[in-house]
Amino acid sequence: MNIPEAKLQSIQDQVNSKIHWDTAEDEVADWLEEKHGIAGELATSMITQALRKRRKEIRERAFYLLIFSAVGMSIPGSYLAMQWMTRRISLFLTPIAAVVFLICFASFLRALSRLLSGQTDAPIDP
Repeated sequence: MNIPEAKLQSIQDQVNSKIHWDTAEDEVADWLEEKHGIAGELATSMITQALRKRRKEIRERAFYLLIFSAVGMSIPGSYLAMQWMTRRISLFLTPIAAVVFLICFASFLRALSRLLSGQTDAPIDP
């Protein structure tokens, strides 16, 4: 099959977008065959390239979330540590700090999971 380079790049961009928004691989392969007549090894390589790009974007976003959640954990964490060391507990601020710490900790774990696996169960936000 002889496809011009510019058209091939345009099709690759469309495949990247479909994979980016969490379209199933089989559905993308069927779309490539129906709309553009691309099947076999070329279709597989286009989908593989799009999957690599998606995993890279997931890991990049996970890295930023990991940093922000670590900073977010350090602020209430240091407050809670000071409360614990001085043995003075504020009945108003301590529960709020604990909840914020737990939310940041959950975000940290989710980001760590995404960073290590490169997988997410949702489309990547733009």
